[in-house]
Amino acid sequence: MDRVWEINQHAVHDVMPDMVLFMDFDIEAGLKRTFDAKGDKRERQNLSFFEKVYEGYTQLFDFPPTAHLMYRVDASGSIEEVYGRILETIERVAT
Repeated sequence: MDRVWEINQHAVHDVMPDMVLFMDFDIEAGLKRTFDAKGDKRERQNLSFFEKVYEGYTQLFDFPPTAHLMYRVDASGSIEEVYGRILETIERVAT
């Protein structure tokens, strides 16, 4: 994680978001939500690729430079339900 941080710092310098919303959802179910059957080059990766990506993002919750930015949102359910959870998270953090 330190190496990834170092690379990103070189790219973004001191520009950081106010918050990062992590849409937490079952990987296989998420892949079923893609817009087309073929998917793009990332969506065609095997499941272990997505498990590694998921693990990497979850590590950001414990990584000191990013832990304060991270907010987990349950992304299961309908678009309306997820949107509601996103709004609730933003409102909670903004107050």
